[in-house]
Amino acid sequence: MADVHWQCQLNHLAEGETAGAALGTDPITVGEKFLLKCEGDEVQFNPAQLSLELPQEQQYQLKLLKNLGVDSHKASFVATSYVAGEKPAEFKNIFLSDGKSRVALDGVSFTVKTVITQQNNPKHEPFGPTGSFGVSYPLWFWLSFAFVFVFFIAHGVEKIFEALERKKFFKKLSAHPPAISAYHQLTKELRQFNREHLRPQSFDADIAAKFLRDLDNSVRWYLSRTFEFSCFDIRSSEILMKLKKKNFDLEKKINHSLSRVLVEIDRLKGRFGLLKFDDAVQLIEMVRVAADEIQKNIGTKAGNKISREKLEAEV
Repeated sequence: MADVHWQCQLNHLAEGETAGAALGTDPITVGEKFLLKCEGDEVQFNPAQLSLELPQEQQYQLKLLKNLGVDSHKASFVATSYVAGEKPAEFKNIFLSDGKSRVALDGVSFTVKTVITQQNNPKHEPFGPTGSFGVSYPLWFWLSFAFVFVFFIAHGVEKIFEALERKKFFKKLSAHPPAISAYHQLTKELRQFNREHLRPQSFDADIAAKFLRDLDNSVRWYLSRTFEFSCFDIRSSEILMKLKKKNFDLEKKINHSLSRVLVEIDRLKGRFGLLKFDDAVQLIEMVRVAADEIQKNIGTKAGNKISREKLEAEV
């Protein structure tokens, strides 16, 4: 039995999903909705089971979006197309079917144009990104760039912080201009500690506390003047880290003797009752040995004394 044929008409979709002007040769854009109306001889359909039968290669060229009404001799649909082409799309084997009955739809032909215009994109290439950054570089490139940027920012902040600390240190040092070298100042104060603090009969917790505070202050002044960076208000481990950054070879040579002094002073802070007379004598000797080791490795000219001229220039 031959198929029943219905003649179809295509119209622009007007407000309220009503028929507008005839589509004719007017092209539509990809995804644009239009009205598909077909009518012909009577065919009994089950409207709930209706579907469009198309060749496989034309599946996306015509899509029914909404059923506006179907009876035995006519049907109306909102339709669209998802495939653009330079030539009109013609449908010769297209059927409306409910699985039992079907009609062939004739006169279905239209042109679909892309939303990318020839003028703006003559080579039909995809549009590039619209934001500030392109996607022509891989993700690892941008991650590397961000890492390097953050690194230099952090490095700059660190340098500014070090400069401010250095300025603060030299200002503090200018309030007590050195008359002698840092090494001789330290050994002078160590002898003074022997005279003032180290008396076996009267060495108690109060004297131990004052001795340790004075010794820690003297050691930090000596290291600050010798290495030319502030050793105040920082942990002992930071002193060694700063020295390693400033002079790796020197830090390696003096690390053992200097770290022993710093660790021992830190251990006794706040626990002055642990510091006995013999321990204090031994601690002074440890400081003297460490200072001798430092002097042996830096020489008498390098970092041994900060001059008044340097102080005035820094402040």
